[in-house]
Amino acid sequence: CEPTVINVTVGGVNDAAKAMTLTGNNTIEAVCPVCGTEEQWKDLANIAPSSLRTDEHYYLSKDVQATTHYGIYANVCLHLNGHNITSSARALYVDATSTTLWTLNVMGEGVVTGAGQDHATVPRGAVDIAGTVNFYGGTYVAPGTKNPALTARGFNGRSIVNIYDDAEFVAPNVSLLVNSQAVNMYGGKVTSGIVKLPGASGSSFNVYGGTISNSNEGQNAIEAAGAKAALNIAGGVITGKVSIASDQNAVTVSGTPTISAIELTNGATLDVSGLQNVQPIKVTA
Repeated sequence: CEPTVINVTVGGVNDAAKAMTLTGNNTIEAVCPVCGTEEQWKDLANIAPSSLRTDEHYYLSKDVQATTHYGIYANVCLHLNGHNITSSARALYVDATSTTLWTLNVMGEGVVTGAGQDHATVPRGAVDIAGTVNFYGGTYVAPGTKNPALTARGFNGRSIVNIYDDAEFVAPNVSLLVNSQAVNMYGGKVTSGIVKLPGASGSSFNVYGGTISNSNEGQNAIEAAGAKAALNIAGGVITGKVSIASDQNAVTVSGTPTISAIELTNGATLDVSGLQNVQPIKVTA
């Protein structure tokens, strides 16, 4: 379903999702907090990981263990419903075509864990996104060091990711790999692992809220290591260093964010003309 709620108030969609009663292991009728309409919800736990090719609403009645992923080739709403998806590969993949970005809306409480998929240039995360995903809830985990919790890469880099208040991302190395048109953080948490911008042309990471606090010792919080990636920080709390390593990165800090430190290397520059925060930010070059 196409979301009718875009500018979500704090906890709005996911609070409604957590208040829903979804029990049993059959199809259930309930109002979707994203679409605002009465929908039939199918139990995804009764469907083996496969390609989902019709617009549907799904919920979990129990935990799912898998060796492959659920592929989203349609517009889908998924309610985790307090349960988990664990895969020894990718857990969720959202597809796109040259003309269509399929949309996945994820809500509720639960943990999605995946080892991801090795790739020479853009490692595939536990959640691998070529289309559009709205994260209203859930915790997304990559247990190994090779692949991220989330990869946003898109069809020709066009994928769009929106992160809201109750979503959390955890990984020992890279938590969010931003290689797409836009990853927008309105809320939510990155509690371990780097937010990494490899530098795909036209890619951007936009922080309007939420917290990024990498608990892994010695790692940066955000790292823009390649050229031509845009980083815009207009809110939120970033505990740890923001490292900018190219003069081709477009980096803007505005509004009232809280940032521990920013490091500029290789001729990188920083636009702080719209910064309203009185808290000092340590900038090194």
